[in-house]
Order: sequence, then C-alpha cells, then structure tokens
Amino acid sequence: MIPKQADSFKLRMINTGFEMLSAVTRLDGKTFNVTATDGRDLEPMAGHVLVLGVGETYDINVPFSKYQQSLFLRFWLPVDHIGKTADNTPHQPFLDIEFKRDASVLEGKFKTELFMRKPEDPILKNTNENSTVKTVWINCPGPKKDLVCKTVSDFKRLESSDKKFESEKSINTPSNVSPLDEPDVILNIHVNFLTGSSINGIHFKYPTAPLFNGTDSDQITKCSKEELEGAGGFCTQVQLFSPPFYQTIFKILKANVGDLVELRLSNLETRDSLRTYHSIHLHGYEFFLMAIGYAKYEDGQIIGNNEDISCANQTKCPFVDFNEEVLQRQRQNRVSYIAKNAILVPPQGYAIVRFRLEYAKN
Repeated sequence: MIPKQADSFKLRMINTGFEMLSAVTRLDGKTFNVTATDGRDLEPMAGHVLVLGVGETYDINVPFSKYQQSLFLRFWLPVDHIGKTADNTPHQPFLDIEFKRDASVLEGKFKTELFMRKPEDPILKNTNENSTVKTVWINCPGPKKDLVCKTVSDFKRLESSDKKFESEKSINTPSNVSPLDEPDVILNIHVNFLTGSSINGIHFKYPTAPLFNGTDSDQITKCSKEELEGAGGFCTQVQLFSPPFYQTIFKILKANVGDLVELRLSNLETRDSLRTYHSIHLHGYEFFLMAIGYAKYEDGQIIGNNEDISCANQTKCPFVDFNEEVLQRQRQNRVSYIAKNAILVPPQGYAIVRFRLEYAKN
C-alpha cells in the first residue's frame, strides 16, 4: 500500500536466484522507467518488461495515474527454449503483487499486506498480450520474435551523477577507463558448461575444494610450467585413488594497482542444449561496459555464433579469437559506458568490460 496522493513509486530489485533470469512487467500494459542499475544512475529508459540477470540490481520508476486505485506487477522466471526443439512453451512460474492507494499511508512510506489467492480465483491477464503495440523488453539478453529488444548496451550513463564517482575518491572512474586507451592487462575469460572455464588459454576444471583453504593446502596443485605453456594450455585435475580423489589446479594472475584491466568475457557452448546466459559478477568492484556481442538469431532462435569471435581450439575452446577491427570500431563509437558489477554474457556471444585496478574497499 502506498500514499493516496502518490503519482509514482520506485522499486529497487535484485535477482538473487541461481542461473535463471527473472523479469518484471505491469499487467495493465503500460510502461515503467528504468533509472539505475547496480547502484549507478542511468538516463531513464521506458519499457514494458525488465529482465534481471543473477546478481543484477535495477531501479524502476512506476508512474501511477491518479485515476488508478491499484495496479499489478508480475514477477516471473522467463524460462526460454532457444534450441531447435523449442516448440512448446514451458510453464513460467510467477508472482503477482498489487500496489494500491491507502489514505493511512504517509508520504514517502509504504505498508505491506500479505494475502493468498484461492485456487479457484482466475489468473490475472496481461493486457500486453492483446495489444497491437510491440512490447519493449529492457536488458533483453537476445533478440526475440515480435518484440522490441533494448539490450544493456542501449543504456546511457546519467553523466550528471558522475560527481558521485569523484566524491568516492576512486581511480576507477569513467574518465579513467576510456575505451580508446590501451589496456595494461587483458584477461580472456571463457565460460562453458560442458568443459568448464578458461582464462588466457588456461583451462581449469571445476574446483572440488574451497580455495580459501589456502594455496598450501594438500588439495591444491599449482599448474606446471609445461601445462601453462604447452599446446592447448590445459591444467587438468589429477585423479587420486584415496580421498579427496581430486586435486584442484590453482593459479594466481597478477596485475598492478593503477593498471587498466580489460576482461573479455565469452560464452561459446559446443552443444545446443547447453546454450544459456552466464552471469559474471566482480565481487566488491565494478566495471564499465565497453562492448557486447550476440549470437545470430532467426525467429527468436539461435542459428549461429557471433561472427566477431571464434573458437581457436574446437576441442575444449580454451582460446577464443576476437575480431580486433570490430572491437576497435566499437570502442571508437562508444560514447557512454555504464558502470556494472554483474553482467549477463549472452549465449554464443561476448561482453567486454574494463576497470582501473585499485586497492579493495571494505
């Protein structure tokens, strides 16, 4: 319940789920405005649906007409089949929340009231489904049929709020991460469900012991020089015949304080059934989005990889080659780069982010 005289309200949302996207929409068919992400202000963007990746936060401003006594927002898991067998739409679990005016609520405050609908109550309809106006999806992770898709790269930083960066006395600011500067360190990070992840061509198996045990733990085996420099650059798990049965290969990658670090995040799966979005989060830090690339789509389904990247080693893809001319052109055309601390790497695509390395804050 919100104040009776309110003409809008703001929601700050975070997706705390596991791997699955979540989304929010108004059931009256009207739009809301996305105004911030991961704690940083954006130029408002109007849309009907907002998608949240795991770990992402977004602020939305919801206009509330004085002629409306209440409105409903639907939060749901947009389960999406993108493979060749995507003929049937799966069940998409959802939660409807009603926002209504109440004279007892003071300005700037709200009250909550929980009630459960009866099983025989009809499911509320989304008027967007019967509208002739194309639905606008914001933070759309890939083109969809008959929809207007606004991706994360369409956001623009609200430059009037840049003073917040300066007041934080940080060197990781928009003015210090220009897309035209040469990075001091480039880390090519490839995510892959089938074979695990790789960094700069070094392929790692999934860890079986917590890394906070320390690098001197009996469960940790450092990569040998031959493994790091050999063909394919693989570090493999060593199977043992007594507990813990596997040893984790471990390597520390170093950079200097003040370095401009570029993360090239790629997501190429070799099996159609494993294609999905991967959320990447930089804990205790934020980065700036320089470029993003999506797979080739047809009628809302993936039909091929993004043409700007390719798998240099098809066996397990520890190396991903980028088209440097395309990246350079994207950097030159980038006029506004937003700050994030979590981002969706699209299936069969990539995202490139930068940050200026500084001492970690509390």
